[in-house]
Amino acid sequence: MLSGPFRVGVRASSDILLERLAAVLDPVVEAEPEAPVNYSVRWGEGPKNKRSTGFHLLHRGSALVVRTRDPQRLLTGLIAHVDSHGHDYGDLLRVQGMALVGEQGALVVPAILREYIANFERRLNVRGVRIVDHPWAVVDWRTRELVVPEPTLPVDEGAIAEYLAAAPAGRDDPSVPPGRTPLIGWAFLGVGPHPSPAQAVAMGARLTAADPGDSLQEGLDRLAHLFGGISPFHLGWQEDPAVFARPLLDMMAAAP
Repeated sequence: MLSGPFRVGVRASSDILLERLAAVLDPVVEAEPEAPVNYSVRWGEGPKNKRSTGFHLLHRGSALVVRTRDPQRLLTGLIAHVDSHGHDYGDLLRVQGMALVGEQGALVVPAILREYIANFERRLNVRGVRIVDHPWAVVDWRTRELVVPEPTLPVDEGAIAEYLAAAPAGRDDPSVPPGRTPLIGWAFLGVGPHPSPAQAVAMGARLTAADPGDSLQEGLDRLAHLFGGISPFHLGWQEDPAVFARPLLDMMAAAP
């Protein structure tokens, strides 16, 4: 399928899932695709023996990016990821990180944590914190806000109901909707005292993609403005990934 000028490949775990996805994405599906498989989509097993529906999974390459029992969230996540290849972000910063959204605001955390969401996402959800299903943490550096972009990828809205009707029954686990949330902090892997704003600018520069026409100085100036109003944190590595939930929740509570 096409996302802007890019060809993106998607495979599914069953013929019916592939058929329903192809119908939803019909406006961008090509009859003779030439792209390698970029995304793999899997429906969880339906409920049986009083057990709930298994997890629906979306992988980008070999990396797990969405894990949910809600087939709507699975579809929304796929659309957001495919859309990201051709999306025009303007001068918004695209951070190689994962975004969390809660009542206190938004937090950018290391991208590697996405590989361990099965270990700690539920603990975050219980405290009202949600993971944004987008390959980037998109940041408006001027307003210091996290942006969840509205996808511009054309889809067949009428086919979504048929997709949901065919999916195994699940439970509500909604995606973070498009919009803006005040950004309260950015966590970097590290130990010791939390980084200073100047240190955060240096670390953030290595993780940020902006307009190709920007100079290095312009990029640093934008990050300096950003860290003038948000809190930088160090996040220590945990041998047990389930333990990540506690320091992340503490950071969201501690940020001004």
